[in-house]
Amino acid sequence: MFSANDLKNKDVFLRIFTELAAVKVFNKKSLTTSPRGRCSSILNNPNSPVSLAFDSKYRMIIGNDGYSAGPDSQKLRAYKQLFFYANPMKQQGSSYVQGQLPDAYIPLPLSASGELSFDESDNLITQDHTWRRIMIINYNNDSSYLVPTGHSSWPN
Repeated sequence: MFSANDLKNKDVFLRIFTELAAVKVFNKKSLTTSPRGRCSSILNNPNSPVSLAFDSKYRMIIGNDGYSAGPDSQKLRAYKQLFFYANPMKQQGSSYVQGQLPDAYIPLPLSASGELSFDESDNLITQDHTWRRIMIINYNNDSSYLVPTGHSSWPN
């Protein structure tokens, strides 16, 4: 995540690849470290994100590419591709929390997570890139779509 002030500079497009540092990184401590081995090795974290969207309450969904290693990863792969962050702007003091992990996952069966968006009613619209379908859910109306990952105290 980059700060709005850093992005206001007129030369930002040149600087983004040469000088700008991320003010927050999700799922690991920095952009130059790989968590516990391979990039896609942890089943409860989006280690290969391909899309993201924010609902009207600024909660974030990350769509993952779905590849994971470990016990039961192939059985669970289709159901652990959408990850929910209740407070993606979480801070500790005046600094953003680095390495923030997802609060929940959305067990929607996807072959390959694609574009994500929310409509005016906070329906999450996701495209499956393999099975040529679009799925729509609303986790505000049906909380069973949010399964806690155990990384945080959410939903408390």
